[in-house]
Amino acid sequence: MSILVRYWRFNRLNAKGQVIVKEIAEAKSFIQKQCLDLADQSPLSDAVMQSHLFALVRKNDSIAEICLRCFISEQIKQVCINLERQFGNNHQYFC
Repeated sequence: MSILVRYWRFNRLNAKGQVIVKEIAEAKSFIQKQCLDLADQSPLSDAVMQSHLFALVRKNDSIAEICLRCFISEQIKQVCINLERQFGNNHQYFC
């Protein structure tokens, strides 16, 4: 269940450039329910979860879209952290 936390925590930057993580309770309960539904079909992975969420988004499910936005926000945060590790000290790049 630990990898699924990325689907209900939204990352954003505040005015000072600090990462603010907001847990979205509705998304958390939604993802937990989806896990139960998907566990019977195949091993749960990001690919399976995202495919399922995209199918729900096409049916205008707004909470599925929020879950995908949370996942994307985590990916963006990780890219920023990696860029800071690579270039932060030498080029004053800070995330």
